[in-house]
Amino acid sequence: MPSILEKKVKRNVKIREANTKIYYLDRMVEEIQRGYFCIFAGAGLSAASGYVDWKTLLEPMGKQLGLNMNMDLTLLAQYYENKFTRDELNRRILEEFAKIPKSNDNMEILASMPIHKYWTTNYDSVIEDTLKSNNKIVDVIINQLQFKYHSPKRDAVVLKMHGDKALPDTAVLCKNDYENYDEERAIFTQSLTLDLISNTFLFIGFSFSDPNLDRIIAIVKRNFKGASPKKHYCFLKSINLEKYLKKYSNNEKAIEEFEQDYNAQECKISDMRRYGIETILIDDFNQITQMLKYMRDKINLSSVFIAGATKSDNPSDYGGFQDKSEGNLGKAEKFIMNLADELIVNQYNLVTGFGVGVGNYIVAGAYMQREGKNDVKLDEKVYIQPMISADDNDVLIKDKNKIREDLLKRCGIVLTIFGKSQENAENSQIENDGTFIEYKLASKSGKIIIPVGATGFTSKIIYDMEKSKWSNNSEIYKNLGDTHIDNDTLIENIIKGIEYLKSNHEEKMRKILLNNFFESAERKKNSRKVFVSFHYLSSHSYISKIVDIIRKTDKYWISKEIEKCEEFRIQQWIDEKMNDIVITIIFFNKQFSDSKWTTYEVDKTITSDIPILFLVKKDENVNDELNSYIENKEIKKYDIFEWNTEDDFNNIPQQLDQLLEDK
Repeated sequence: MPSILEKKVKRNVKIREANTKIYYLDRMVEEIQRGYFCIFAGAGLSAASGYVDWKTLLEPMGKQLGLNMNMDLTLLAQYYENKFTRDELNRRILEEFAKIPKSNDNMEILASMPIHKYWTTNYDSVIEDTLKSNNKIVDVIINQLQFKYHSPKRDAVVLKMHGDKALPDTAVLCKNDYENYDEERAIFTQSLTLDLISNTFLFIGFSFSDPNLDRIIAIVKRNFKGASPKKHYCFLKSINLEKYLKKYSNNEKAIEEFEQDYNAQECKISDMRRYGIETILIDDFNQITQMLKYMRDKINLSSVFIAGATKSDNPSDYGGFQDKSEGNLGKAEKFIMNLADELIVNQYNLVTGFGVGVGNYIVAGAYMQREGKNDVKLDEKVYIQPMISADDNDVLIKDKNKIREDLLKRCGIVLTIFGKSQENAENSQIENDGTFIEYKLASKSGKIIIPVGATGFTSKIIYDMEKSKWSNNSEIYKNLGDTHIDNDTLIENIIKGIEYLKSNHEEKMRKILLNNFFESAERKKNSRKVFVSFHYLSSHSYISKIVDIIRKTDKYWISKEIEKCEEFRIQQWIDEKMNDIVITIIFFNKQFSDSKWTTYEVDKTITSDIPILFLVKKDENVNDELNSYIENKEIKKYDIFEWNTEDDFNNIPQQLDQLLEDK
């Protein structure tokens, strides 16, 4: 039994390790903001989209040859080509990557950040497809000739150094392909070498077993001739003793193999440090998602969305805030311009929907000539997405809200100024006010909200609603609503409010991540395991949100399909994932029974005498089908949870509690 002192020392070591990880993440955020950051993606990044890693891709061929899969895989592929021709290898690539990809949380988060270059050894199109779905202009470089072409105003470039699924004949796979790499792909080698020298890389989903990458990193090392290489980072899964204890019935054998692999990993980490690569160890892959979210949210805290507008029929109506005696521009116009200018000077990016009576002065203020802006690229500091200018009908409101959601994704802080509603306006008018809609969307997505009540109108309404959240610094908040202070003092108070709330939010983010590092393995060990069964094509868009909600509890550990595999391995995979579960969630709809594997999962649940929670959408009218399904399967232990909107998913953990208590 460990002593109290030993436990304390062990905990302190874990805390130091967690703080070091956060330090690395913060350094990466700085490099992203400076524009000197690249992603190097391996097969692990695409695994969440349902694609296999290199070893799994070649596994059927290894069995066909009767070879051990622990050998050099490039050599295995070469042996297969020698015996069965390259065409068989090409067919394998085409078949594997013809699968429809699943949603990929990690890639979605990466795509939302201002990262402009992606290197990958993957053949699939997950990276470029996700970037394009996030409205980014993308260049994809598969062969050397494409290096000389550039899309106008491209947002990102994806360099596929091992080729693409659409061109399997030229994919780098066999030993011969590696041996001839510098003859056929020399520019890839040269370009990657330069990027490794001048940029910070994050290696994600990579095993570092790729011989080509090892060779190129070694080239970088030699080019520095003893000088310190550029700092890079990688995510790596830590060696876990529990995995070995499950693998072997003999504990001594398990511990022996664990110690060997653990020592090998420690040596690998030390060796990668020679090349400037710092390793960030993870206990489970969900931690990567949490770390990427931390990086994205920290980047967003450097961007401020200024929400506000005036009435289109009288855009110069700023109410009591206006004072035309100050010259051609009144107090309101000067306030908006000086506010935008001061935010830029304080290193914030601006986001605007170009609201009537506000947007033009935001842009003018951002571009005001002022000392300290000489080295700032203002076109990169201001993002403009004008709202649709038309009558407000249902279709156009939806279109406007899509624009608003896009704007909010780019920022962490929302300032509200002015607005179209008077303080005594009816609720129906306020609810349809664009500034108020932006406030509600920002609240829902957890943004920092700073309403400038001094400007009146909708912002004063929001100011009164937000008052309780500023209890720890009521003086700053009071100053935001003071209508008697001058512009400079009001802007100074706004900057103070931003810094105060930003600092608090960053500390909260840090604590959440520390808890995730420190408690993840223990929480998984002590929580109850839940399995989710669903029809992929009709339901997958909902499953990620359900999983996130359940994983946030300390009570449950979710198990769901996260990878596609060969037909002969699916049953084995299901058996492994359903081992030791306490409850099965079934996302039931008309398509649920179309797959034989959902039927297998349900039958296994019933055989194991495990209760089922059915999730049913109210407006799909499947109650008759569900009742028939329950009766035919003779399901005894179950409950039905009817949901209407995705917000209802937040109640699922309570439903699980109740079902387990009742059954």
